[in-house]
Amino acid sequence: MRTFIAIEFNNDVQQHLSRLVNLYQRCGLTDIRWTPVKNIHLTLRFLGDSSPAQLSSLKPVLLDITAACLTNDIYLTGNGVFPNPKRPRILWAGVNLPPELSRMQQQIELACRKAGFSPEERPFSPHLTLGRFAEFSQAENTARLAKVWNEVKNSAALHYRVEKITLFKSDLRPTGAVYSALEHFPLKMI
Repeated sequence: MRTFIAIEFNNDVQQHLSRLVNLYQRCGLTDIRWTPVKNIHLTLRFLGDSSPAQLSSLKPVLLDITAACLTNDIYLTGNGVFPNPKRPRILWAGVNLPPELSRMQQQIELACRKAGFSPEERPFSPHLTLGRFAEFSQAENTARLAKVWNEVKNSAALHYRVEKITLFKSDLRPTGAVYSALEHFPLKMI
């Protein structure tokens, strides 16, 4: 089973992201596959193929980690691309995590390693994937991206109260990925 651990968002955040995606779409970006807004989440740890034994050993540890972490606000702010603006592959919206949630993500990473999952190859970079470019973009898309970034750079950051994390199952289908929540892990209420 293909799984990941993430923060999911409510309708307010989804509407905000929908407006942002519409802004990008209107600027004429080409060769991009948009992420359905209902599928946008903040991945804390991609697990990949997971055995029932691995998940069974991981779940109680996730419960302990989240029970010790206070609910906190994250801020959606900024936009960018990976790996860089001259060769964009992933279009993302930025997320500013408070220190407590950053520590929680680090604890989740350590717990995943102890449960037998391979270590992450890249450092954690909190972001929301809005779309994926089909091929490395040309200068035309780079200019269009810069136009949108100038338009949204002065907009207010949207905040969202994180009260739980979710273990998801991901089923890859020809029409796109379908995510199903396997279990929720509540954070400690303030």
